[in-house]
Amino acid sequence: MTAHAPVKQTPTARIDEKPLPKKETPCSATPASTDYLPPPDTKPADPAEKILYFGVAGLAFLVLIVIIASWMNTRHYYVKPGKDTVDIRQGKFAPKGTKHLISFPGLQLAKPIKDSYTANEVFPIIYQYYLDKADMLLDVPGMPDFDGVKEYLNKSLAYATTRVMKTLVKSRLDAINLMVLLYKADVAAGKDNPEDLKAARSYLKEALTYQADELESARIKQKLDAVKIKLEKLNSATAKTPEGEKNKNQQ
Repeated sequence: MTAHAPVKQTPTARIDEKPLPKKETPCSATPASTDYLPPPDTKPADPAEKILYFGVAGLAFLVLIVIIASWMNTRHYYVKPGKDTVDIRQGKFAPKGTKHLISFPGLQLAKPIKDSYTANEVFPIIYQYYLDKADMLLDVPGMPDFDGVKEYLNKSLAYATTRVMKTLVKSRLDAINLMVLLYKADVAAGKDNPEDLKAARSYLKEALTYQADELESARIKQKLDAVKIKLEKLNSATAKTPEGEKNKNQQ
């Protein structure tokens, strides 16, 4: 058996492989992890400022409560019976206290008195009281005190709580104003001078602006026509006198 000689391998050139360089990742502006946040650049709240803030808020709340309580107190009315009179008092604009509103001499209350009343319960009583006072002045003999009547009617109007009540008072005021105008017109028309007749004409024209029935309106128009005729005759007669001719020539 023959032995073979070992095959001699030719040496090969060995190339050392170098590792490729790692790619650099760009740095981001934000931190990679959000677990850590920088502390806020704010100063801690001053305890004195908190106390001041809550103190002002509490004071404003108390003022609001006082205003509401004061307003609620003005909505209460109280009846105080006396020996010969009955007083009605109204709550002040304050948490407590009342002020005198009106007295009714000789008034007798049939119903038991409650602790307090509302405006809708008290105002009709005051309304009717002033209305009755106006009627009393109209019923006196002779010339009525029209100014006093109008004063009571205006006071009554201030306490009217329904449209019907207001309409009633306003119609009476119109009737009083109409009576006054007609009375002034009659007095002025009875004088024979142009100034008074012109005043009577103005009173009658104003009287026509009030709402009156057809008969009353026709009567006012007749008076107005009579005043106009009288004034024309007076002006015509004055123009024929020597003084009238002199004034005419001067004009």
